[in-house]
Amino acid sequence: MYKSFIQNIKALIKTFLTVFDDILSKLIKHENTKLTLKEKKVEFVKNEEGIFLCDGCGLCQKVCPGVGIINIEKNNEEINCSLNTNQCILCGQCIEICPQKALNLNGVTKWK
Repeated sequence: MYKSFIQNIKALIKTFLTVFDDILSKLIKHENTKLTLKEKKVEFVKNEEGIFLCDGCGLCQKVCPGVGIINIEKNNEEINCSLNTNQCILCGQCIEICPQKALNLNGVTKWK
């Protein structure tokens, strides 16, 4: 009985991930939508000189439903940004709220 319960849970999770990936692909109209859910990741954007576009406002941290996923460090004039992509749920709130368009999902800076 316990084994069948675990199998049912695994099947539900697999179904959820498939449906979530399909919804995510429909939300983002871009050539990268053919990527699997595991290949999709949110990242900070850098300019040609390798400097983050982020101005350190912290709006992305405020809207992120996770804790400690988005890290922004200000050192004098320099801003260092990082994301814990293993914990990111790809909700897209950080991408939508960023006034600098400093975040993207595989090159897409507009979520909806």
